[in-house]
Amino acid sequence: MPFTVMLAVVLMGAGAVSAAVVGLKLPEDARLGAGLALVLGAGVGVAVLAVGLFIAQPPTPSGAAGAQQVALLVASVAGLLAVEVGLGIVWRRAGSTRS
Repeated sequence: MPFTVMLAVVLMGAGAVSAAVVGLKLPEDARLGAGLALVLGAGVGVAVLAVGLFIAQPPTPSGAAGAQQVALLVASVAGLLAVEVGLGIVWRRAGSTRS
């Protein structure tokens, strides 16, 4: 497995772990928000991946795999950032409803 692909998968896992940790710390009535943040990240990641793969076309024998791997890595970073932003919003909203 190429390093860029491995790193992309690690970032996807990091987003899932972040959502799980925040979800466990949230009050029971606010836990759904952590799952929605994860869905947000997946949606952003898929959209960025689609655009990245479109830009990487047409595939050439020498550089196609590298461009597609970079597109996957960029999509994973964008998805992770979206998850973290979503979790921040959920965390702040949960804190403001308790006050």
